[in-house]
Amino acid sequence: MRNLLALIGLVVVLFVAIGYSRGWYAFNVTPGLDGKKHIAVEVDTGKIKNDTATAADKAGDVIDSFRTKSPASATATALPGVK
Repeated sequence: MRNLLALIGLVVVLFVAIGYSRGWYAFNVTPGLDGKKHIAVEVDTGKIKNDTATAADKAGDVIDSFRTKSPASATATALPGVK
């Protein structure tokens, strides 16, 4: 159970870090009139959908390239010059 929670935590941290670096969301901190700070989060759902669709297409292309290679050609390309 502890390992599962650690895995979930890692996935959340990676999602936050990657999303922030990709510009999926932004944090704005502004001081309020009452002396408190106001934090606003702006989420760009269009960019998230576009980036995930692009990543899914690339992953599909990579998987298809592995499926279409025969074992003999995979060995030949992995070890150039070795017969």
